[in-house]
Amino acid sequence: MKAVGSAKPHDPEKKKLQEIIDALNDLFGAEVGDEHKLRYAEGIAGRLREDADVMAQVNKHSEKEVMHGLLPQRLIDRVVDSMEDHEKLSMEVLENPAVKDGFARLILKMLVENRDAL
Repeated sequence: MKAVGSAKPHDPEKKKLQEIIDALNDLFGAEVGDEHKLRYAEGIAGRLREDADVMAQVNKHSEKEVMHGLLPQRLIDRVVDSMEDHEKLSMEVLENPAVKDGFARLILKMLVENRDAL
């Protein structure tokens, strides 16, 4: 039994986020940080949200039905697309000095804006 007033407030958003992180940790282990895994999952989910056919199934059918529909294959397609996109972008940064310089300046600007927002 806990003392009166010692319970932490129930935050549904934090609980949902923690459930996602726990699931990602179960799937991928601890080699990659939680933040990176979460951004990866959010990126793939965002790509799938843009797929009207997948979203129609998600909105109209049960989890079991969705898992037998378009989602599993479209998920793989979006994962491959993501890999290809990141590889293309990464290779541009690694191989083209002008892109590397411009990207570094863009990242610096983003870091400064984030610093100033704190």
